[in-house]
Amino acid sequence: MGYNEILAKARKGDPNAQVEVAKCNLFGNMVNEDKEVAIYWFEAAAGKGSAEAYFYLGKCYQNGWGTSKNKLQAHANYMHAAKRDHVEAQFEVGRCFAKGIGVGKDMTIAVDWYKKAAAKDWPEAQYELSKCYYEGDGVPQDYKNSFLLLDSAAKLGHLDALNDLGTENVSTQLPFQIKNPFYFILAIENHTGSSDYL
Repeated sequence: MGYNEILAKARKGDPNAQVEVAKCNLFGNMVNEDKEVAIYWFEAAAGKGSAEAYFYLGKCYQNGWGTSKNKLQAHANYMHAAKRDHVEAQFEVGRCFAKGIGVGKDMTIAVDWYKKAAAKDWPEAQYELSKCYYEGDGVPQDYKNSFLLLDSAAKLGHLDALNDLGTENVSTQLPFQIKNPFYFILAIENHTGSSDYL
């Protein structure tokens, strides 16, 4: 479908089309990049309850795309999207609480949001949650859960997880070998997909 067809649907009030028009303008896909126009259409779709639109508004406010940077607005929009079950927004809300972006730093709340996204196989959330369990940050220290999450994120191709496992192969092709003895021992002890690493 061409841009003009999508735009026609957007003008008729279709929130999915409005999000697509906004993304085209945000990234310069099929049209010249115009981040202010993107904001207009994201706001239109958000007004109709689009989780995707709220998520992208959060990105726009966080990065200053088509508007001034505003951490409070970034967090608020991520939260709107997260409450509508947008998995990447759930991760971003967790990160806002972990880093104090537009909200007071609170690792316990950050962990709760990371868990929501990690349960839906969002590898970045699994990776960050793995670090929380490893360090005992916002959650009781638990090396086993740390490994399980790191293992899952690695299998989903998360490069930092693969690196932390000490792998030689940073592609998503398995099996690969664990070079880090700590994770090698945990893989054996927990028997969780450990055959992938032996």
